Amino acid sequence: MIHQTLMKIRMVFPGLLSAPSPSYFSTAWTELTNALPVYQNFFIENERQGRLEDVDGLAYSLDYLVLEELDLIQTLLKAPPVKAELQQQLQNSGTSAGTSGWVPEIMKLCSSYAQITMEEEGLWEIDVNLFLSEETSITANYTPRTCSADLAIKTGEWLKEKAAEGLLTHMNTLFADSSVS
Repeated sequence: MIHQTLMKIRMVFPGLLSAPSPSYFSTAWTELTNALPVYQNFFIENERQGRLEDVDGLAYSLDYLVLEELDLIQTLLKAPPVKAELQQQLQNSGTSAGTSGWVPEIMKLCSSYAQITMEEEGLWEIDVNLFLSEETSITANYTPRTCSADLAIKTGEWLKEKAAEGLLTHMNTLFADSSVS
């Protein structure tokens, strides 16, 4: 809901949201980071029902909030003040921009929210063709998983090698953690 409101304001008054966009980006990023363990518990490790709406048709489940915030991050990534601030952070970190700082963190966020949920896994076990049909129907099935993939793609289109380095850094962390277990 917040995302939709901000986007409506942006359409009517485009310059109004430009200045505070880094703050909105930071807030959404923090909320997504804080919601990740709960989201993982509800939807990845357990089969909590998602896509819940109240009697008025308004979304109220965590997966909807995550989807809205991932979409907001994706939109704000294009905002000139956000882009300038993130670019400045990249320049300040120098050659290690792809291996430390916000780039590996955004790739971690994307890959974490892109995991297949227990519900989707169950669909795969019941009927592979139905699962694949749902996966290819992005407009009908836009989920945190598909939105985070879009965010990773947009980051890659913007940062090229640094995004790939960030993803590699995150992957190395995953494999290092799994070898310790």
